[in-house]
Parts: sequence; C-alpha cells; structure tokens
Amino acid sequence: MNVVRKLALAVAAAALLAPAGRAVAQDAVPLPPPPQGAQPISAVQPISGSVDAGWNSQYGMLFSLQNVFTRSTILEGYGGGIGLQYNLGPTTALRFSVDASRTSNPPVERETTYSAPGFPTTTNKTLDVPAGPTSTLDVGVSGSYLVRLGTAALAPYLGGGLSLGYSTDKKEYDDKTNLPTSREQVNNVDRTFGVGLLGQLGLEWRVHKSLSLFAEYGVGVTAFSNTSSKADRTVTTASGVTETKSDYSRTRYFNFDTGLTQGGALGVVAFF
Repeated sequence: MNVVRKLALAVAAAALLAPAGRAVAQDAVPLPPPPQGAQPISAVQPISGSVDAGWNSQYGMLFSLQNVFTRSTILEGYGGGIGLQYNLGPTTALRFSVDASRTSNPPVERETTYSAPGFPTTTNKTLDVPAGPTSTLDVGVSGSYLVRLGTAALAPYLGGGLSLGYSTDKKEYDDKTNLPTSREQVNNVDRTFGVGLLGQLGLEWRVHKSLSLFAEYGVGVTAFSNTSSKADRTVTTASGVTETKSDYSRTRYFNFDTGLTQGGALGVVAFF
C-alpha cells in the first residue's frame, strides 16, 4: 500500500513539473552556430596595384635609357625633352612630348693695340663673326594615342599620332669697326615649319606598379613642311650704300626623301 502511494505521488510531481520545463525551453536564447574556418584568398584574384593590371595609374613620366658605355648618364629626357603619359584606361593612353632648345653665338668685337718705341700707338678693331648662325631656336611637340594589347605585366602596344616642329636660324650682326670708312649690316633668317605623322610599335614590361621598361620602334613621315629664307646685307661706304636682298619659300607635302625618320629606343616610365 505504501509503495502504491509513493508511486502515485511521483507521477503527480512529474506532471506538475513538465509545463514549467517546456516554458523555460521556449524562452531560452538559441546558441550561435559554431564558427567556420576563415576562407583563404584565391591566388587568381587581382590584387589592387599589382603589375598585372595594365596602365592602372593615371599619369606617367617618360625617360630615355642611354648607353652607359658611351654616355655619362643612364637616364635622359624623353626624346631630348619632356615626355608625359596620360592613361585613359588599363589598355589606352595618350603620350605627349615637348622638346625646345636655343643657342646663341653672337659676334665678338676685339680691340688690339700696337705700340713700338719711336712710333705712335695705334688701335685696331675687328669683329669676329661666326661661320654659322648667331642664334638658333628649335621647338618640337608631339602627341600619340597608344593601345596596350593586354593587361599582363609584359605586353606589346602600338600607337599613332602627330608631330609639330618649328626651327629658326639667324645670322645677325652690325660691323662698325671700320667706321667712318665702311659699315656692314647683315640680317639673314631661315625658318622651317613641319607637320608629321607618327607610328609606334613597342613592348612594355611593368616591373613594378610605379615603374615600367619599354623597347620601342618608331617611324615618322613629314606630311607638310614649309621652308623660308630671307637674306639682307647692307654695306655703307664713302661712295654710297649697297644693299642686297633675297627671299625664298618652298612648301612640300609627304616628303619621303628627307622627311622619313625611323629608329628604336629604350625607355622608362615612372607612374604616379
């Protein structure tokens, strides 16, 4: 009888505790899932700033590589001047170059004094005039559109563009050393203006995101050129004035004789 009573009490207690256990289970916060292992970065994904991204920098400055066995410096200005590259995208770019030079070799007036015992001192003046021009000016500007045939670190490229050139040679002097006996005035000017067509074929190696090496072969032809020359010489003596003048001008189109240029070059591009 006691056993039956104890069993009945145990069943009743279990029945009372069951709803409370279900309520606690419903109000419990679910545990987060176990952490998963970190996913490794795939080796084929492009890394920002890598060399396998073509022309991914917007600007670049160009330099020419020189032969260290014949030149004192390894780097010089691109084409003798300044070269800039503006990248439109990973495979397209604009390249510009500017070259300007000026020389001056003016005449020099010399004075020589002669003296000897028993004779009066004499002074002789002369003007040393250079055989060539007394001044020159050369300006060249070019622009090209380049296409890179791929975005790999080593890739060929090709391009085409225009060039403008202007040069002036002057020989000017006024010789007054023989006054009042004679005077000579010279004013000679030679000018040349030309427009050329350019073509490039090269291979670039992007060794670093900020540096690349290139080997390039270029060809150019003068599409239009105008050459003019003016000579003016005036000699004044006691008997009068003698003046000699001459003018010359010539225009040519697509000069394949002396207006065709070609050659290879090595260079460096510093990107920024």
